Amino acid sequence: MDRAALNRRIKTLHKLSHYSYQTSRTITSAAGAAELAEAVQDETRIDSPSSWDALLLFSSGQTEKSLRSQLENFNQSCPIADFIHTAAYAESLTTVEQDKFTITNGQSLEWQTLTTTSLKPLSLQWLNDSKGLINDEGVNLITSIDSAMTETENLKIERNKRLAPKEEHKASELNAELIHASSRRSLVQAITQLGNNDEHWAFVLLVGDLESLTMMNNAI
Repeated sequence: MDRAALNRRIKTLHKLSHYSYQTSRTITSAAGAAELAEAVQDETRIDSPSSWDALLLFSSGQTEKSLRSQLENFNQSCPIADFIHTAAYAESLTTVEQDKFTITNGQSLEWQTLTTTSLKPLSLQWLNDSKGLINDEGVNLITSIDSAMTETENLKIERNKRLAPKEEHKASELNAELIHASSRRSLVQAITQLGNNDEHWAFVLLVGDLESLTMMNNAI
């Protein structure tokens, strides 16, 4: 793999999120999934994607404490703002009514865009692969390897300290559903089948390049 090939692995994903503390009333995660599906179905939303393969990350609990507990480890290993907000709301429900639209500026169900390297597991993988290219790239710039190695031995030692050991992503358990969807309608149908009777829940839907979504699914 060369630098150009590595950079081509950076893809743009579309993200749509929904969690129980955004709603005006208490509803189950099944009802929340239905609202998320309805948002996907809405063709008028800005920045709506054009392809529909998706990775749906979700968690739910019967109490705010159980939901926060499930999200805590994931938020450390793969921080996603929506799950961090959900955990914060679950921890402090006494102020959630006045705060819940502050972070989102009142936009509870809108498409956003992000690159795959903004997700920590894929960012670490990209960084590690990038580090692996440094030796090959450096060799191309050296006209006389022997003399350059002699002159830069100390620099090599410092460089090796910076490059090793590699950072490793610590996998954490979170519900994840990789959805192969040929159309908006098929993605909507898949989402509506999810959820249960838990009243504390969070969904993050990532839509885009199937290879990147598969890598993300495997990483978490």
